[in-house]
Amino acid sequence: MSFVTSVVLLADQIIKYFVYKEIPQSGFLLFKNNVFAVNFVHQLNENVAFSLPTGRVVSVIVSAALICAVVWMFVKNRNCLSRQLSVLVALVIGSALSNLIDRVRFGGVFDFFSIQVAGISWPTFNLADAIISLSAVYLIILLIRKEGYEKNINCHNISDRN
Repeated sequence: MSFVTSVVLLADQIIKYFVYKEIPQSGFLLFKNNVFAVNFVHQLNENVAFSLPTGRVVSVIVSAALICAVVWMFVKNRNCLSRQLSVLVALVIGSALSNLIDRVRFGGVFDFFSIQVAGISWPTFNLADAIISLSAVYLIILLIRKEGYEKNINCHNISDRN
């Protein structure tokens, strides 16, 4: 799964580099209709998830701790995880590492998608944020359905719990 992690990390970093070098902070409109609008912008976000405010040191510590927790869970259970769950974990790790690299290098994360629905603006986000959010939703669905773990005699997995 290190391939998936590497691809996500590199793709997000390449896009962020392009945004940093080529897109003006004012951005430009990608799509708009009566209900929905998508802008491509250039914004350094020093806050954390959903633009919630926090200090730089705190956000780096929290990001690093979350990455460590996910990596630990993956390594501890790697023989028990289904391929589907392994890919989800690899996507989250690559995305989180990409955002952590930004925080360490720039003091914040480069966000570039700005969406408005019915006149309501969603916090600006990047590819890594989208991957983390979608993977988390899918992971929750798998856990609720008690899926994602292989049936292996050496695994004490979630599907055996009542």
